[in-house]
Amino acid sequence: MRVLFGATAGGAVLALTAALLGPSAAGAHGTGRAAVDADSAVIALGDSFISGEAGRWRGNGNTPDGSAYGTDLATIPSSCDETEESCANDPHRVYGDTYDPAGKNGCDRSVWSEITYAESVKVGGVDYAIPKANRLNAACSGATTEAVVKDGFKGEKAQTTTLRQHAASKKVRMVVLSIGGNDIGFGAIIADCMKGFMEGSIFGWHCHEYHDPDIDGMKERVRGAVRAIRSTMKTAGYAKDSYRLVLQSYPAPIPRGGEFRYQESGYDRYTYGGCPFWDDDATWAHDTLVPKIADALRDLATEESKTGEGDVGFLDLRRALAGHEACAKAPVGQSVPGNTLSNPRSEATSEWVRYYGGWVEPQGQEQETLHPNFYGQKRLGACLNQLATRADRVYSCPQPS
Repeated sequence: MRVLFGATAGGAVLALTAALLGPSAAGAHGTGRAAVDADSAVIALGDSFISGEAGRWRGNGNTPDGSAYGTDLATIPSSCDETEESCANDPHRVYGDTYDPAGKNGCDRSVWSEITYAESVKVGGVDYAIPKANRLNAACSGATTEAVVKDGFKGEKAQTTTLRQHAASKKVRMVVLSIGGNDIGFGAIIADCMKGFMEGSIFGWHCHEYHDPDIDGMKERVRGAVRAIRSTMKTAGYAKDSYRLVLQSYPAPIPRGGEFRYQESGYDRYTYGGCPFWDDDATWAHDTLVPKIADALRDLATEESKTGEGDVGFLDLRRALAGHEACAKAPVGQSVPGNTLSNPRSEATSEWVRYYGGWVEPQGQEQETLHPNFYGQKRLGACLNQLATRADRVYSCPQPS
């Protein structure tokens, strides 16, 4: 087997049809057929977990060649040889003009991001069908709460400015916000955890012993973003009960310690799995860090719902990818030789989280690491639909069956 990962540490968009969705069932908790309104829209704001980062990958395949065993959806099929061991790819096919080949200024808005699955929204007891062209994405990979309200991040306008423009030209039925992780440096923490493992048992470290992120400070910054969104919608002429504002948490990207399919000893978690974590660090991230963030965001949504300015919904995603995280136990695994774009590994047995793509022969970009991939975003979209089609303010997405 060709090993993708090294043994040392180191650092034409697919068209979305604009055809209006016809009347359709509103889901198990719907009240009937969805209202047809060509102007109804939903919009995603926030960071990489809703922008669609890692949407390029349909599972993980441990090879730098060709279509990566059918996992690389940026592959240009007509360029491949018969076995797909040699192919050209173009990430713009997935991320459009939000992709940066240098890996510095890309918002990486995937054409299959979570918001693209929002088919219908219940507002005030009425179910509104959302045309595909009106499932809008203003989120940006790496965004903090500041990027929601201020111009300049990666050359982008403030996300609330984009929201205001769409609110004026369409009927925004739902605003979905994923934010806060970058305010506490979640990505840097995870990178430190991986490096601590890759340095080995003698020179390495256990990251949970050194990190205590300011969850309370994050909560207040997110509160500011939530209020800015409300203010934007109010200024645009929307009554507080004429649309839904949903705050969502983050899914755990790795299993807890002891639930990896690779042993902790040695380097298999790195060289084969792309999931270099000590058991105790993995358990801390899974059982402490992710739940702390989720609980703070849930409490914030509850508090803001009591202000008289309208409800703030909460979508709890902490268990949404459970059993399909990077390096989850069998039968979940990676794609292998024989898997191709037309014969992919099954969704049910694939990883739904992007692994670490390596340093020596990197596959993709580092910023895609440990984000929901194509399958993961599909799952988050299904979770969002469950909340959107219900009258409930809160929905906890269960572990996949």
